[in-house]
Amino acid sequence: MHSLWLTFDGPSQALLDQEIQRHAKAFDGPVFQPHLTLVGEIDWPLQKIQSICHQMVSDMETALPDTFPIKAIGSGQGYFMSLFLSLACPQPWQNLREQLAANLSDQPLKIDEAHVSVAYGLDKARIHPALLDEMSERLVGQTLKAGTIDLVRSSRQIPIEDWKILQSFSLPSK
Repeated sequence: MHSLWLTFDGPSQALLDQEIQRHAKAFDGPVFQPHLTLVGEIDWPLQKIQSICHQMVSDMETALPDTFPIKAIGSGQGYFMSLFLSLACPQPWQNLREQLAANLSDQPLKIDEAHVSVAYGLDKARIHPALLDEMSERLVGQTLKAGTIDLVRSSRQIPIEDWKILQSFSLPSK
C-alpha cells in the first residue's frame, strides 16, 4: 500500500516536527513525518503509481499555490486524526487531489479534509480544551509552505515506524 503526501519546506517542516515531538512526549505517542495526505491507501503496483505521478508533475504548466494557512485545531475519534491542524486548501491543490484519486484507483478513493496530524492515537478525553485553545492561539493564522510531493510506503495497516518515503517529486517553481 502507498500514499501520496505533500511535505513542507524547512521552516514549516521544523514547526510541524516540533509539534509532533511535543505531543508524542506529552502523550507517549508515536513520532512520524509531518504531511498532508493528498491520496492514501493506493493499492496499485509501485511502478504504475510512479509513472502516473511523474507524468502529472511533468504536465503541470504552472506552479500551484505554495501556502496553506492553518485555519483551526481539530481533534477526533479516529486514530490518525486524534489531534490535527486543519488547513485551508487552495482550490488547485484540491483539484490535484481529486485528479490523483481518480487516476490511482479502480474504485473512488476517499479524500479527507486537508489537515496535518500532530498526534496519533489519543483518546479524545485526554485532549483538554485548554490544549486546543493554547494551540489555536499559537498556530491558527500561521502558514505552511509546500515542499515536495512524496510517494510513501504507508497505510493504516502498515506500522508507523515502517512508513518510508520512496520517491519525491519537485513542484514547478513560480
